[in-house]
Amino acid sequence: MPISYVEVLIISVLSAWFIGSILQQFGFKWFERISAYDAFLLLPIWTFFAPNPGRSDYHVVYRDRRADGSVTAWREVEVAECRRPYTWLWNPEKRSKKVISDFVATIATMKLRDRASDAAVMLSLPYLLLLNTVCNIDTDPGATHRQFVLLETFGFNPTAAPQVLLRSDFHPFAAKGVANGSLAHDLSDHPLAVRHRPRGEHA
Repeated sequence: MPISYVEVLIISVLSAWFIGSILQQFGFKWFERISAYDAFLLLPIWTFFAPNPGRSDYHVVYRDRRADGSVTAWREVEVAECRRPYTWLWNPEKRSKKVISDFVATIATMKLRDRASDAAVMLSLPYLLLLNTVCNIDTDPGATHRQFVLLETFGFNPTAAPQVLLRSDFHPFAAKGVANGSLAHDLSDHPLAVRHRPRGEHA
């Protein structure tokens, strides 16, 4: 049975739509000029990790300094949540892990995308909140200060060494956690703090 003109038209339109949908996934520059006419957004984009898929992981490690000047070994803060068979039902640590993960991701964005200086990052709210979280983890007996480092690793690539994104100063412990006064005193000598200090005010 011969194919009618209507059927040829339908097959042609659907074929063009199928080919256009495939080309849309690759982001070719020349095809962007064609897809610009897609006023009804008929060409989908199936990029589940758009626009740039993650290729690295972030880790937070910390150590303590004692009153005699000695330092402890590095320990890692659990940033990524460890999945267990029952976490779909009972997972009280989900929110706290998510908060830490958001702090880390924000600081990493400031360093990698915005190219912010260490001094600027250390005066930002995400840094102060992450510092407070890290400093409230169990301390080493006799510890007076804590330092943490934000590292970026690159999956299973054995040739890529971890990259240090940010190394904090040694921050003193307050009586409980990190009090506002301790943070203000510890950050008072940063260049941005000095620059924004009101006239006539002395550290």
